[in-house]
Amino acid sequence: MYSGRPIVHSFSGYSDAIQKSNSGITVPAENPLEVVRALEVLKDMGREKREILGKNGHEYAVNNYDYKNLANRLLKVLS
Repeated sequence: MYSGRPIVHSFSGYSDAIQKSNSGITVPAENPLEVVRALEVLKDMGREKREILGKNGHEYAVNNYDYKNLANRLLKVLS
């Protein structure tokens, strides 16, 4: 996500960051055919849309996973 590229996320679980951030396509885990389909969707969508997905992911990663931001959130909890 931090790279600013759209993501194909093979995942079957709770709290999907890719869906939350609108930064790519999530497919069911352990389903290679769905991964291929997702890659085809990304390939066929316009460059502008892919760039938006990548930007969304980058912003989400900075806001939610950057060590400085995580440390600041921890300090608020501990204070």
